[in-house]
Amino acid sequence: MRRTKLIEACGIVLSMMLFSATTLAAPFDIAEGLCFYLPFDSDANALVAKGNPMEMAEGIDAVFVEGKVGKAVHCGEGGKHRYLSYLTVSPNFVPSIRSDAGTLAFWVRPDWDGDEPVERYRHFLSIRSGLFYLYWHRSGLVFSSTMRKMARHLYAPSTSVKHWRKGEWHHVAVSWQITDPKERKGFKRLYVDGQKLAEASDVFLDFELTLDFELTGAIIIGGIDGEPQRIADAAIDEFIVWERVLADEEIRQVWMMGEKGMALAQLPAVQKLAQQTQQRIRLTIQPQKGNLLFDSSFEVGSLHPWRASNMTLKHDETEKVHGNRSARFIVRGRTILTCGLFVARPQVAHTLSLWLKAERKGVRARFGVNSAYVAGTQPYSPIFRGIEGQGVLTTDWQRFTVTGILPPSPKGFYFVRAVFEAEEPTTVWIDAVQFEEGEKATPFKMRRDWEAGLATDKPFNLFHPNEPVHMRLEVFSEVERKQPLILPIAVHDVWEQKVLSRQVKVRLRKGLTVLPLSFRLPLGSYRISVADEKGKVMDELVVAVLPRFEKLDERMGIHIGANETGVMLAKALGCGWVRLLDACGVTHWDVVEPEKGKWAWEQTNWLDEAIETYRNAGLKILGLLFRTPLWASSGDSVNHPPKDLEAWRNYVRSVAQHFKGRIDAYEVWNEPYGLGLFAGKEELYLQMTRIAFEELRKVDLQVKVVAPCTYWSLDDIVRWTEVVLQKGLLEFVDVFSFHGYDGYRPNDFERIKRWSALDGKQRPIWNTEQGVVSESFYRFLPDAYDDPYTRWIATRPFSAKEAASAMVKAFVSTLMLCLEDETSAKPKWEGEAPAEPKKDWEGEAPAEPKIDAKFFQYWAVPEDTMLPRLKSMSLLEFDNALRPKAVAWAIAGWLLRNSEPEGFECRNGLWLLHFTKDKQRITVAWSEEGTKILTLPEGAEVLTMMGNHVKFASGKIYVGNEPIFIW
Repeated sequence: MRRTKLIEACGIVLSMMLFSATTLAAPFDIAEGLCFYLPFDSDANALVAKGNPMEMAEGIDAVFVEGKVGKAVHCGEGGKHRYLSYLTVSPNFVPSIRSDAGTLAFWVRPDWDGDEPVERYRHFLSIRSGLFYLYWHRSGLVFSSTMRKMARHLYAPSTSVKHWRKGEWHHVAVSWQITDPKERKGFKRLYVDGQKLAEASDVFLDFELTLDFELTGAIIIGGIDGEPQRIADAAIDEFIVWERVLADEEIRQVWMMGEKGMALAQLPAVQKLAQQTQQRIRLTIQPQKGNLLFDSSFEVGSLHPWRASNMTLKHDETEKVHGNRSARFIVRGRTILTCGLFVARPQVAHTLSLWLKAERKGVRARFGVNSAYVAGTQPYSPIFRGIEGQGVLTTDWQRFTVTGILPPSPKGFYFVRAVFEAEEPTTVWIDAVQFEEGEKATPFKMRRDWEAGLATDKPFNLFHPNEPVHMRLEVFSEVERKQPLILPIAVHDVWEQKVLSRQVKVRLRKGLTVLPLSFRLPLGSYRISVADEKGKVMDELVVAVLPRFEKLDERMGIHIGANETGVMLAKALGCGWVRLLDACGVTHWDVVEPEKGKWAWEQTNWLDEAIETYRNAGLKILGLLFRTPLWASSGDSVNHPPKDLEAWRNYVRSVAQHFKGRIDAYEVWNEPYGLGLFAGKEELYLQMTRIAFEELRKVDLQVKVVAPCTYWSLDDIVRWTEVVLQKGLLEFVDVFSFHGYDGYRPNDFERIKRWSALDGKQRPIWNTEQGVVSESFYRFLPDAYDDPYTRWIATRPFSAKEAASAMVKAFVSTLMLCLEDETSAKPKWEGEAPAEPKKDWEGEAPAEPKIDAKFFQYWAVPEDTMLPRLKSMSLLEFDNALRPKAVAWAIAGWLLRNSEPEGFECRNGLWLLHFTKDKQRITVAWSEEGTKILTLPEGAEVLTMMGNHVKFASGKIYVGNEPIFIW
């Protein structure tokens, strides 16, 4: 229960009288614009929050001490007392801090003197994206901000705090405002103990602006993320944020409140905001009877809304506790079973029960129900909150139960999560899962008397033109009814248009009833739903209709696992290449030589089997020379370059020899421009690329060397790239590679085109990694999961339709890179061009490569953590159905197969990308500035991004933000 800083009524009146006497001359509404308030009264969560009020690590291990008013949080003591983190944006909340204008204030009690002669930084505040820092350094207090475009920090304003002494409380406030949005200029102000001591005016405030002007990342109080040596070593109290600039006198009054021992929480207006915050995050949910889970007897459909992390969940009719079926899955090492989100009452006792058995004894299980808000500051380190039990499975059915009080959860959403561990692959069965209010388990009962679901046996739910879309409607009932059910079936396309509907009559009988369904659908992505008699959707199935690809397209690459599912997907989409990054790292140094001189292919067959899996499917392979094993690393991770370049040379040579004739190209490192994946400098990367080029040439004259795996934007990456190119990198590069994230127009990649030919030679350009994070196309499951990974990848995800549009734009814009550039016939260097590389191999070098472009989508694997998370960069839904972005990309590749880029133009925001195919022009068009009218020649045809014909009249077509294809 939260202890608030409220006092008795008589005390409030007395304090307000005293406070009013000092503020009457200049009253102001302290609650106006208040968007975030942390009183730290034995609780790390915000009392008032426009956004997410919850500390990202749930306040675990936070240390509270005596504060300026009531309690304070302590961050320091050599790092023992951690800093606190709060989201600025979240899937379920609006922003909690704005970058266009604001004020931030807090009290601080340092454990050090202000003139302490030590060379260190003590951070009181940072925004995870690096936009704001407020810290002590060299006797001064600095309010720093990042200028992204200029790739540097503005270390102003600042002021001396030499007079601060250990154990004294001081009040600090900062304010900021962008006064010239076009030039991104404004002011920043710094206050100490109620006085404005410093100001920076007419300065760049190059923040990450969005439509809502929010700062991205997290507010970090008392430190800086990932750098424990910069912790504040101080107590912090009364941390307050306003979304407006407070006047000097207002800030002075906030300081005076603290000096008089008054907390903001004592003000009626703030108490009202606090009540609104609590009401918003703790919705009133009426008591619920019975089982809260859908299809928890695993009787119907495609096992929605359940999922095993390794995608092995199947129906089983031989082993069951209830009904006709159970579910089974294989535990390999560690396997997680989850379900979609459902609503339950927070802070009320609930009981989870489930029946489990295994094919052998000893499988360990942890099971429970967790809040949809998953705490944690790191993407892969979630902190689950909920109730949890554990047990050990036997070969007989056992019912396991756990009871507890549910923690608060945004909008009342929760999910079941069960973790199974086994020493060797083991089949586990699960049945009759029940979650109910109360402190004991009752006999199992389904959520309702009958349940309905949709199912198909087609991989990826993929169908082809001129064949019916076959599926099954499955209905399981515990009762019999004389009157038949009338169940509505609806088919929606990616534009949410209902393209088909029908009603199916079902006579309820005890047990399972299976009815066949069949539809004729054109190319595209569709969501098929079944609803109950009141129209509530019970289940959905996302399906795709794509052409059959007899020949794979070598302009399309993909990141997939070396397994049947992966290669089947590549062929289904028409992809001709695979890139070996995290989905399959068989060429990575730490994989092939984990210990010096011990090669993995001498110990196991799986590396060769993986390569053969790809080759047998007709895929060409882009290997990756990447990740230094720790024994060879110059640092403490695989992302550090090698300490000995001869060891690197030996690695490259050994990989090239072992996989000769089986791997078509090698890319030198992944994203080596120094933002976390490569801790080396430009010169070192140049040397590593030179060595790779020399060794690969000696072994295989046909294999391509691909580099520098750069990015098309961001000043620091641009500078890194230009430095390494000026040093002569292109001497050792057959194919110029880059990552195209956030690039959706041909002119986004103009710099890439220029870079690739700086030495006067035109060479292939490959976009070796690009993807878009999208929402699910499913609608029957709540999309409110809020975990560290989702917050990392999906601050503002595309909708399913937007993602499809973005994928097509990125793909066709990449293809434009292989346009012949007449101006690149002579070198672009200033001064002398680099000397020709020394020939150090036998035979003839490869012929001058054709100018081609490739697009590698990232990525296309079933993600372990999918469900209840639905947002993803993957081409697959949680059940392996193809997302609309996969379908649109495959159709674009099909429409443009065997085409050549002809050129592009932009007319007042109307993009026209022209291709030639069989002596016929194909134009891909979209508008970035509203709807445009395009006049077409007689006989022209227009297709949507899903490959369907568009009707138009009078030779005119309306062009919007979604790409269309014009013949």
